[in-house]
Amino acid sequence: MKVYQRLIRGGFATVLIAGSYACGDVPTEDVQVRDIDHSQSEPVINGVAAGSQARAIQGAMLYQSGSSYRTFCGSVYLGTNAQGEPWAATAAHCVDALGSVDRFGFGGSDVGQYNASNTVGWVDEVRHPSWNTSGLSNDMAVVRLAAVPANATAVTLASASTDASAGEGVTISGYGYATSPSLWCLYFGFGCPAAPAELLEADTFVLSTSACRQTFSEDATGAQGACNGDSGGPMFRNNGTVVGVTSFGVGGCDPNNPQVYTRISAFRQWIADTTGI
Repeated sequence: MKVYQRLIRGGFATVLIAGSYACGDVPTEDVQVRDIDHSQSEPVINGVAAGSQARAIQGAMLYQSGSSYRTFCGSVYLGTNAQGEPWAATAAHCVDALGSVDRFGFGGSDVGQYNASNTVGWVDEVRHPSWNTSGLSNDMAVVRLAAVPANATAVTLASASTDASAGEGVTISGYGYATSPSLWCLYFGFGCPAAPAELLEADTFVLSTSACRQTFSEDATGAQGACNGDSGGPMFRNNGTVVGVTSFGVGGCDPNNPQVYTRISAFRQWIADTTGI
C-alpha cells in the first residue's frame, strides 16, 4: 500500500485545471504570482542522465521498501541556520505524504546509492500557512532534518532580482516516472510503470502568461516533461539558482501541456522567517 499512497498523495499532482489558473492569470500576492509555467524541450519524461549540477541540487524524499529505498518526491537542501539546524524545502503536497520513518538523501545519481548511512530522518515540517489542497496554491513547505545530510550542497534560492523570466531556458530534474501512469495505476496502484532509479534532467523554458494561455487553448507539441515522483524537485537556472519546485501538471504527465512550479522568489522571505536560513 505504500507505493499506492505515494502515487496518490506524494506524486506529481495529476489534476485537470482551468487554463486561467495554470497560466497564472492576473497575478496576486497569494496565488498566481507564486507559480512558474513552462514548456518542455528535453525533460524528465524522455530526459537524460543528470549532470553534476543537477546531482548537487536534487534531493530525494525516500521510503523504505524491503531492504532498499524508493523515492516519492524531490527536495532541495537549504543548509543550516545559526543554531546548526539543517533544513530542506519541497512541495507542501509532498509533506502531506511524509511518514515518520521516511528519510532524505542528497547528491546521488541513482536511488540505489541511498542507504541508512547516507540518508537522514526528519524532526519537524512546516507547510505554508496558505497551502490549499483543493486549489493547489501556495504549494511550499520546509522540513527540519534530524542531522546534516551526507553529500548535501546548500542551494542558492532565487530572489525577485534573480528570478527566471519568460522565455528563459531552465533545467528540471527528478526521479519520477519516465512514462505517464495509467488511471488504473493512479487510483488502484496496479499496472504502474517502473519508476526509474536514475536521476534524470531536462532543459525547458519558462512561458509567459499569454503563451501559456495559448498553449492550453491549442494543441501543443512536445515529448518531455515532469511526472509522478518529480514533485518537490528543483527547477534551476544555468548558474544553479533554484527558481521553482515541481507542483502540478495537467492530464497526468502530458508533456504537451505546461506544468506548474512553485515560484521560489515569492516564498523566499517566508522560508527565511521559518528556517532562519
